[in-house]
Amino acid sequence: MDIPIGGDPTTGGVRARGSQDPASLEEVLRCAVRRAAPYAALDLAVNEGTVVLSGMVPTPEERSRAGLACWCEPTVRAVYNNLEVTSEQG
Repeated sequence: MDIPIGGDPTTGGVRARGSQDPASLEEVLRCAVRRAAPYAALDLAVNEGTVVLSGMVPTPEERSRAGLACWCEPTVRAVYNNLEVTSEQG
């Protein structure tokens, strides 16, 4: 039986909305943020649907993309983007 990526074989590949365990939610978000901001040196913490980003990014665009990437998962209720831009604009 083919299971969609990220699917659950016990439910035929369907996962109930909001049913993701905290460890896998954190991993999903880490992957999304890495794709959105590949040059960031950051930490990501998740607690009951609240995501906190901290660390450094080279551009304002990466800061923005990292924060937006956290909203890819419907169980996320709040994102605190505490990333700092390291490159000097001049």
